Amino acid sequence: MILYEVSLFIDKHIYHEFKIWLNEHATEMLSYDGFIDAKILSETSDETSDERALIVQYILDSEENLNNYFNNKAMMMRKKGTDLFGEKFRATRRILKIEFMCCSQKIIA
Repeated sequence: MILYEVSLFIDKHIYHEFKIWLNEHATEMLSYDGFIDAKILSETSDETSDERALIVQYILDSEENLNNYFNNKAMMMRKKGTDLFGEKFRATRRILKIEFMCCSQKIIA
């Protein structure tokens, strides 16, 4: 399994609108082959900065499906964000191989 993590740094003036859009974006990502789960995380740090940070973690079943996403969908999905928000956010990405994962069966909201 693969963890595809996107760290987003968003201008504080568009943060709330961006979060609403990001929820829809993550839901759409789950419609692509291999995408199993998505989590959107916020930092609990300094809110006096001009930027706010969100981290999106996608779990995929294989690196092959992630590469398929990169080759066929990523440009379109990234363009949707830049069309809406321009240069008021930036993103960094990393890919991690999941070596072990254990779940507790509890539902977390």
